[in-house]
Amino acid sequence: MKRLAVIFSLCVAMSMTFLAGATAKALKGESNTPYGSYTITLVSNESGSTPVYELKYANSSKTFTVKVCQEKKCCNYVVYGEKMEMMYTCSKGIFGARRIDKKLSRLPQDQALNDINREAFYRQKVLATDGPQTTGSALGLIACYLPEIVG
Repeated sequence: MKRLAVIFSLCVAMSMTFLAGATAKALKGESNTPYGSYTITLVSNESGSTPVYELKYANSSKTFTVKVCQEKKCCNYVVYGEKMEMMYTCSKGIFGARRIDKKLSRLPQDQALNDINREAFYRQKVLATDGPQTTGSALGLIACYLPEIVG
């Protein structure tokens, strides 16, 4: 638990460099995992559309797409990988991992969580109880914790 608190603090601190209005710049940081450093780049944010980010790691060939879906009472960060999909959600101040909603899924529902570490997934049900303050800090948390799930 202490390790998670330290990682959380580091991720939030690194993510603070990404300002909400600075969409042209990439968010970069260290994941403190074998995947190494990460880079998050905005790839789509047209007027009226959902922002879409690309997440890459220095020591991995895997690339992930993160779609930010603002709902009425929560914000969902949908993570798409080559053979997996899941989401992180912030609702009532709780930020953590969840199964992907059927309406957002691209894979058959029974395959969405096939290529993940289920133990790590369930440990990440609650990552923060005060929720991330910005999209940048949420993306930074995802970049730091996702390697444990897709490892």
